[in-house]
Amino acid sequence: MTTTPVRPSNAELLVHYETSLPIDVVSTYMQTARRFLGWLGSRPLDAKAVNDYLHHLETKDRLSGTRNFEFRVLRRLYLSNKIEWPFRRGDAPII
Repeated sequence: MTTTPVRPSNAELLVHYETSLPIDVVSTYMQTARRFLGWLGSRPLDAKAVNDYLHHLETKDRLSGTRNFEFRVLRRLYLSNKIEWPFRRGDAPII
């Protein structure tokens, strides 16, 4: 029987993420990570979540540069928490 891994709490995700950041970007990057996790709720951390969030940002008229920045923040959030990043080079959504 296969078990689904338990998703870490948002607090745990944020602690690991914060420790991976240079001090001069902590405030901005953490704000972005908190916003994503608040939007995410209890959904899984997968490609659909990232795509849906980017679409959400687009519906809020966020510019492509902002969406690209948030995409990069999410990538670091996943990787700093040892969560498999669901995109390979060239697989990422078009922003």
